[in-house]
Amino acid sequence: MKKIILLIAIWMGCNTLIAQISNVPNSANEKISTTCQISGIDENGKALSYTGSKEAVYYDPELLPGMEFTGSWYYHQSSSNYKVGNLVENPEVEWLTVTPSTFVEYNDSIATKVDFNFTAPTAPGFYSTSVDDANGHWSSIIITLTVTETPTPNLTYYNTVPTHENFVIERNYTAPLYLFWEDVNQYYYFSGCLMINQHEQVNKSWFNINPETICLDPGQSVNTHYTASFSQPLYDSVLVVRTRRFYGYPFYYRFIYNAQIMSVSRPVDLHPGWNLIGYSLSSPTTPEAAFSPLIAAGVLQMITGFDQGGKFFDPSGPPQFNTLTEIKNGLGYWVKVNADYPGFTFP
Repeated sequence: MKKIILLIAIWMGCNTLIAQISNVPNSANEKISTTCQISGIDENGKALSYTGSKEAVYYDPELLPGMEFTGSWYYHQSSSNYKVGNLVENPEVEWLTVTPSTFVEYNDSIATKVDFNFTAPTAPGFYSTSVDDANGHWSSIIITLTVTETPTPNLTYYNTVPTHENFVIERNYTAPLYLFWEDVNQYYYFSGCLMINQHEQVNKSWFNINPETICLDPGQSVNTHYTASFSQPLYDSVLVVRTRRFYGYPFYYRFIYNAQIMSVSRPVDLHPGWNLIGYSLSSPTTPEAAFSPLIAAGVLQMITGFDQGGKFFDPSGPPQFNTLTEIKNGLGYWVKVNADYPGFTFP
């Protein structure tokens, strides 16, 4: 079940910090939490922790070593004409930059957007600091950053796929018609497109994302294709990191593939003359067994193939002269017949 972008806040004449909720495939796990002072939910379904006035809210991204990430937060106040925010890190750390750190928030329809810019340390571990308003108008935010090589996937795909074929998973991303949240006469606007960036944690030659970057205007819809293509049997996985502008946490997809030679024979219509056929069954066999339906029907004239040199099989010639003695998976063969044979499959 997909949900449109939504900002959550409560209107009670007090200061409010607004977070976001996004389209998530496992939305059954979402929990919505609203409070007067600070409210919101991230796109992974983690409710922000808040217990009372002027107490801390927790922000806990999980990032890869060296990963750069920006989470946007929105400050709004309605108790006076304006208030000045002065955000400071306590203690100051190298892996976090808050911009703007100083701002004037007016009692109007526009919330102040503040970016938390992360550059994760290269050493895995647990890091923390607090972002405090030195003027005391907004609650502190406790930043707990986990740096790990193996982040918890938000969504995992398990796929058994055939070799020598493209296997495509398609996901649709749609921006809402309006990039703002509204309550009575209050409007908290997003400015610019909904930017989505995706990349592999470790590049895999057999995996492709297209497109990697999407910029959605309100109401726009785009499909992303994740394509896997294996030339031989392989069991492997890839982690895809997705970030979305206006959202407070990155999102991780884990794609797991078990590439196999699939024992599937698809019907092929044969016509008089030469026909190119790929052998799709997993176990090798003889030409007599593989093409026994054509031999029994009296339509097979010749088979040729290339496997360390050109080879042929003539069903009506002396067997000792045939050089093609084995039909193998993944190879193609030219098959000559003297009549139409619809729906041929390997037995």
